[in-house]
Amino acid sequence: AGVSARSGSSLDILQQKLRDLKEENLSLRSEASQLKSETASYEDKEQQLVNDCVRELRQSSIQISSIAEELAKKTEDASRQQEEITHLLSQIVDLQKKAKTFAVENEELSQHLTAAKDAQRQLTSELQELEEKYSECIEILHEAQEEVKNLRNRSVSAGTPRRYHPLGLFPMDSLAAEIEGTMRKELSLENPDNEEQRVRHKRVFETVKNINQSVRQRSANSATNIPGSNQMLSSLSSALSDSNGNNAAPDNRTQSMLQETGSSDAAVDTPEKRSGPEELKLALRRLSLRRQNCLSERLFFEGERERRNREPADSADYSNRLVHSESIMSLGAWASRPYLPDKLQITFLRYRSRPRPPTMILFNSLWGLMHPRKHSYFRESRSWIHLH
Repeated sequence: AGVSARSGSSLDILQQKLRDLKEENLSLRSEASQLKSETASYEDKEQQLVNDCVRELRQSSIQISSIAEELAKKTEDASRQQEEITHLLSQIVDLQKKAKTFAVENEELSQHLTAAKDAQRQLTSELQELEEKYSECIEILHEAQEEVKNLRNRSVSAGTPRRYHPLGLFPMDSLAAEIEGTMRKELSLENPDNEEQRVRHKRVFETVKNINQSVRQRSANSATNIPGSNQMLSSLSSALSDSNGNNAAPDNRTQSMLQETGSSDAAVDTPEKRSGPEELKLALRRLSLRRQNCLSERLFFEGERERRNREPADSADYSNRLVHSESIMSLGAWASRPYLPDKLQITFLRYRSRPRPPTMILFNSLWGLMHPRKHSYFRESRSWIHLH
């Protein structure tokens, strides 16, 4: 009984264990099925993730290839831009060189412009000087015309006929007669009968001397004078008008002496320039030297005059032949012609048939002084004059 009881209890225990095992097996099976379903779901998810990764990798590779292409393009662009930068740098260097050359040229052009302005101012001053000389020549012309009228009136009132010397080879209205008459005037200035003219010319020479001193002082004080300006001649004329305010206007010789003095000072100031006014001044100086040479022959003419005055038979004839030359328009005696300088010998190529007016004679003389040449030709009404 005891054994049966113990076997019965062990059977119950075994059955209980069997039931527990069955339940545990059922729970494990359910858990395994659950795990299987979960594993399947996880595998599906994993497959989906793998597919997504593959797709993303494919897209990434496509993007990488496109980025690589863009990088290659950017690299090419960078190399091209580098070349352009190098070219632009070379152009910048060239432009800088050109800018430097242009700056130098600009400076040179500015210097040329300054020189051109200076030359323009100088030419303007020379033009003013020539205009003033032209006005002076016109005044000389009017003065000479008035003097001719006065001399004609005197000759008519005196009733002394003018005669020609047998040695005269040119017409009385020729330029040779004018120049020889001028020389006769210069030679006759030393005659004691012309005391008034000597006093006047002495006063003129003193005035010119004072003017020269003032001009030298002014030139020493101011060093910015433009060459060719008209300051010297204007100062000479103004000083002459101030010093001789009570007298009449200066005649032709006085103005020529003033022009010679101003020309000598201007030649000292500008020794290197030879323009038209300078040539005129040199010509005036040459004429002054010729005048001095003719004045040096005064003794010879005085001796001739005394010798002829000692001859009673020829005294009346000599007094008629010796005509006093009072202006450059006079056509006086020809007795002293062989003793004048050779430079004043004039040859007519063709004589004209009618006499020249006094205005044409003076105009030709002044034109020859203002335009000195080796061979000067004066166009008249119907003749040419050749100076040599």
